[in-house]
Amino acid sequence: MTDAFRLTADNIAARRGGRLAFAGASLTLSPGDIFVLRGPNGAGKSSLLRVLAGRARPDAGAISAAGHNDLTVLLGHLDGLKAAMTAAETLRFWRDLYGADDALVAAATQAMAISAFLRQRAGSLSAGQRRRVALCRPMISMRPIWLLDEPTAGMDA
Repeated sequence: MTDAFRLTADNIAARRGGRLAFAGASLTLSPGDIFVLRGPNGAGKSSLLRVLAGRARPDAGAISAAGHNDLTVLLGHLDGLKAAMTAAETLRFWRDLYGADDALVAAATQAMAISAFLRQRAGSLSAGQRRRVALCRPMISMRPIWLLDEPTAGMDA
């Protein structure tokens, strides 16, 4: 995969709730890379992902994004679905938000095997079904780098 799109973090640190969440983090991510971040609860994993996604500022160090204005999409550990919206309405919302086309939505729907419950409201779906709908968002976003926080949380076996 090309290096035209690249996210680089150099010696970054961040605080959360007044305490140091993490420090000294350096990495480079390109499309196609798989980077697994593991650690105990409270180790700063989610905070690091939020900083990498641009949702929080680092307290130290630098982050640079090359090749794309909207380089990352962050899927947090919560699914972020609106209980009153159907799965299909949610996918259409993301399609319009990201400027995607129906073919991309159809591909995400097929990849996550959610066709059977597209007409159901998110509030009536199981945790695993909700997570599968949520995992369509990175696909629909067309962003070259996906930051996934606990992507398998609540997934069906």
